[in-house]
Amino acid sequence: MAKNQQMAEFYFQQAITNDDLASLKAYIEWLDYYVDTTHAKAFPYVLRAAKKNDPKSMGRMSDHYLKGIGTAVNYGAARDWAARAISAGLEDAENELVLALLMSTPPSSTHWYSYTQNTRGGKLYTASSANYGPMNLSGRRIQYVLNLTKYGSIQTQHYDDIIFPREYTNFVTAYKVDCSQRELQEIGYLLLNGDKLVYEALESGRWGWGKPDSTSTTSRLLQRICN
Repeated sequence: MAKNQQMAEFYFQQAITNDDLASLKAYIEWLDYYVDTTHAKAFPYVLRAAKKNDPKSMGRMSDHYLKGIGTAVNYGAARDWAARAISAGLEDAENELVLALLMSTPPSSTHWYSYTQNTRGGKLYTASSANYGPMNLSGRRIQYVLNLTKYGSIQTQHYDDIIFPREYTNFVTAYKVDCSQRELQEIGYLLLNGDKLVYEALESGRWGWGKPDSTSTTSRLLQRICN
């Protein structure tokens, strides 16, 4: 038969009346690919699917809030949905969680908790006591930790050989901490000029130590978080 988007819409709406998950996901896919490639129209239906405890939909919710797709930007909501998605087993949601952690709380915020001074004169912060940590991943309690380094006026070379000019004053890294194994994994970082984002990177990193910081700083962070 000939294509008829009006009839397709009619039958999709009938199918999702009772929030059937398979029908919701099919409708979302149809909206994304054939109706609105910006994905904004799918937002309310992604929310309905996420409330059915679908991990991929939870991850999608995080992305919607992180980027303001079909809704206002809300880093807290992005963080919380990503945390739920990861807890439900969706590893891909970690990128959204890291970006939401890094972007939602600027260095001046009183919501960050100062734990110790690091070797460059900045502070180590964590929000692991808040809503997004710790989480159980495959039986391992994982905490997400933020590290703020204030460069001040000194010129600094990062490990990837990017030279940061003097006006770039704040360097924020994100880690996940596995206290059962006494390990850190660096998972992302941001460079800021004050609170203005200048450079960002997300990477898988590796368990064992965080490259931007000294071994002693890593050990102190592990001791402070895990003890």
